[in-house]
Amino acid sequence: MFTFEGEFAKMDDKSDMYIFGPASMEVLDLQGDIITIDAIRKALPQLLRRARLTVDHSDNIVGEILENAEVRSKAYRTEVRLPSPDELSKFKNLIEGREALFVLAKVWSDTEYCMKIRNAIARGQYKKYSIAGNVLEARPCTREEYCGRLVSDINLSAVTICNAGANPAAEFDIIKRGNQMTEEIPVEKVEEKTPAPEFLTKKDFESYRGETTAKISELTDLFKKKFEQKEEIKAEKEAKKPEEKKPEGILVDMAKMKDELKTELREEFIAVQKSHAVEEKEPTADELSATLAKIRFN
Repeated sequence: MFTFEGEFAKMDDKSDMYIFGPASMEVLDLQGDIITIDAIRKALPQLLRRARLTVDHSDNIVGEILENAEVRSKAYRTEVRLPSPDELSKFKNLIEGREALFVLAKVWSDTEYCMKIRNAIARGQYKKYSIAGNVLEARPCTREEYCGRLVSDINLSAVTICNAGANPAAEFDIIKRGNQMTEEIPVEKVEEKTPAPEFLTKKDFESYRGETTAKISELTDLFKKKFEQKEEIKAEKEAKKPEEKKPEGILVDMAKMKDELKTELREEFIAVQKSHAVEEKEPTADELSATLAKIRFN
């Protein structure tokens, strides 16, 4: 049995709608995060000061979060605590012995938009809670924790109503609409497009990791194949380039050959007597031809 301190406001306005349920619990959410219940508890006073109830994480405020209230002689309070047996029976994703953030909210009826949202809630189109805020401190999870990120400090700016929240335990029930209780409201069942799994087990995590590894391997093979195809195209282009024609015959170093000819001619045509006034004559073409005929090319 839970006891509450402080005064409770009595809700007698027949036009008001009040909703109540768990908005957060320390479980793996659909974003891969686990928000600790201590972080929620620490941020709760900030949430109560702002007291904003929004729709689908938008800026449209359709109501207010109440710290406490008495509805039909029953006390409700926005707080972090263990769920009662009745709440465990009503909200199936709660875990016995694990604390959750329970939120009491009033849905306004002063605008056409608010009335539209009230009617959507009554028809069952909105039945999930989700918290809104900023992460202040977090760290990557260890292998044993089976999550992507462990959030240990946040600020809470609002609670939003939606049809599919991130936290699998977050949902609400209508506790009063006008002068009727929840059990008397005919609520249409709306099938959710993507029902959230209750909790992620070790087997589920291992299966997810195996699928992810297989996908990465598939992408790696694809990129490797693309690279090999590019290399093949490059090789084909290189092969199609015209080959440079190599000169036929024997490559002769003409400069070296000329020097060797000059040396040999000088040795062959040594003057017996050299006149002081006569310059050294260059060999004639016939002399060069005769010398070339004597050279053997290896």
